[in-house]
Amino acid sequence: SAVPARGLLRRLLGDRGQAVVSQRDGLRVVENRPDPGPRARNLWRRRQRGLMAALGGADRVTSPSHFVAERLKQAGLEREIQVIPNGSSPAPPNAPADQTKGRPQREARAEGPLRVGVFGRPHPTKGLDFLISAFGSLPPGSAELHLHGAIASDLAEPAPPGVSLAGRYAPSEVAQRMTGVDLVAIPSLWDENH
Repeated sequence: SAVPARGLLRRLLGDRGQAVVSQRDGLRVVENRPDPGPRARNLWRRRQRGLMAALGGADRVTSPSHFVAERLKQAGLEREIQVIPNGSSPAPPNAPADQTKGRPQREARAEGPLRVGVFGRPHPTKGLDFLISAFGSLPPGSAELHLHGAIASDLAEPAPPGVSLAGRYAPSEVAQRMTGVDLVAIPSLWDENH
């Protein structure tokens, strides 16, 4: 039977065995996550077949990003996929003034700690706890971490020094809030669709 063979493969090859099983099943191995088991794998396969059948019969297939379009092709969708980007894009660096008019501009700073911003809903899969832990290994005062969208009850532990909770925000506030950081971190623990 397949289940004992999988167990033997895992015992003989360790982590590499799980990668082999997952590759054959079309599942991506996620670090530090146990094998979901045969029932979950079979449910996943059925869901994938259903999704591909539904997309194959649709009048048009759209995607919010090239990344998702490519994933659909890798999963076996053999048809045209129209990418319709979601969100907004900043103006190109050398854009004419009429293209940058009305867009918030990032504050120029000569010195100070690196300001890192995280934007979005604070779901465990978004990796906030992972990022906060990594942030703690930096020299004190070298960086600030600004969590936009998070409040104290969203975190597993109280925010350490240098981490500020900027609270919830409206989608219309994103561009203005991003002007207050030097870079944006996206610490998600799974593939994001953008």
